[in-house]
Amino acid sequence: MSSAALGNYGGISKHDVYLPLTPMFHVHAWGIPYVSTLLGVKQVYPGKYEPEMLMRLLLGEKVNFSPCVPTILQMLVSAPAVKKVDLSRWQVVIGGARLPKGLALEATKLGIKVWAGYGMSETCPVLTLSTLRPYMETQWDSEKQ
Repeated sequence: MSSAALGNYGGISKHDVYLPLTPMFHVHAWGIPYVSTLLGVKQVYPGKYEPEMLMRLLLGEKVNFSPCVPTILQMLVSAPAVKKVDLSRWQVVIGGARLPKGLALEATKLGIKVWAGYGMSETCPVLTLSTLRPYMETQWDSEKQ
C-alpha cells in the first residue's frame, strides 16, 4: 500500500501526488494542502470537475491520492472514458457523506483503492479511516465479480 493512505499507513510523503476532489470550502481543503506544502508534495488543482479532464490529470500528473466526495467519485466511475484508463495507482479517501457500498464496489472494480474517512474541522481533517477485516475482504472480492 502506498504512503498516500492516511492514518496507520504512513501518511502523505514527498513522493505522492495530491489532487483534491473536494470543494475548497470543504474541511479537506483546510488541512491537507497545508501539510502537503510543508512536505513538498506535488499538488494538482483541477478547476472544473469534468470527468475527461480529471482523468487526463490523474494519468498525466501521476496522481496517487485524492480526498473526494461521493458525488465526484460517482461522476468519474460512471463516465464512459473511465473504462479505457488504468486507475490502479489512485487512492481515494471519501468524506463529507456516506460512501455507498455500490459506489465502493464500482471504484474497486476499476482498481481504485477507496476508504471512507471521518473527520471534522478540529481534526484537520481526517480522524479515522475505514478498513476491511480479512473475512470482509473475501466477501468483498466475491461481490466485485
